[in-house]
Amino acid sequence: MNEDPTSLDELRRKIDTVDDSIHDLLKKRADLVKQIGVLKNSQQTNIFRPSREALLLRRLLAQNSGDFSSISLIRVWKEIIGASTQMQGGLKIAYCSIKNNLNANRLVREGFGSSVSLVNLQSPEEVIQSVIKGEVSLGLVPFPQQEDLIPWWPMLHSSKNEELAQVVASVPFVMSGEDPNINGIEAFVISPNQAEPSHDDRSLIIFEFKSPAQESAISAALTMRGLDHSSIIYCRDSVVTGNYLYLADISGDIYLDEIQLEEARLDLSALSLRRVGLYASPVIVTG
Repeated sequence: MNEDPTSLDELRRKIDTVDDSIHDLLKKRADLVKQIGVLKNSQQTNIFRPSREALLLRRLLAQNSGDFSSISLIRVWKEIIGASTQMQGGLKIAYCSIKNNLNANRLVREGFGSSVSLVNLQSPEEVIQSVIKGEVSLGLVPFPQQEDLIPWWPMLHSSKNEELAQVVASVPFVMSGEDPNINGIEAFVISPNQAEPSHDDRSLIIFEFKSPAQESAISAALTMRGLDHSSIIYCRDSVVTGNYLYLADISGDIYLDEIQLEEARLDLSALSLRRVGLYASPVIVTG
């Protein structure tokens, strides 16, 4: 098929004009980011706002149409957000192997763009300690599984760590329903600052028991109280109390003083509850 050179040149000139417009808008955005950075520094405001990022990405996905894929759109904006964060001082992120180091590096780039500073550590426990000590801005740890030999999440249950380390985001945030390799959360982001709600969130709640409980009983108690949940895993706190800890991933911005959660605790005779994370519900797209 022969191409019309005149028509092709004209289309390319139009693309050049659009590219110039995009660049001009990026420069205007950068100027606004600088102004925000000055205000954040003066007010000592956290530069990482996962809830605001989730709201932005959901809005962009809702507006997206045409042939530009949703996954590609998110990757472009992740780089823009990452570059903007770098202008405000940047992020230093500790991570460990998640399946392998190459995959972990991919997840960091997918979650934060290519502008972040990275610290590769040996274990999730080291990552969390690095966050607690203030050596890094954030940490990336594997999504918890029942088969984990040394689960990291009980570290967040410790009273001395309660205000120093929380789950605030998941990676990836946007997942392709057509790609089985990334169809599921692979990692959690650990922050010294609590996350703000994004209006579509999930809470991580730890139930503490003196003796082993049945996951089915916990699930039934949550369901009876109208608390939708996706998973429950457990381990024994063999270091501090010797008690049994159960981590529940519950839909919604759930506070410990909410009646439904307290009623579930009483139904189960649990010793205590602790919220160790709040993160924006991931989005699954098909294009």
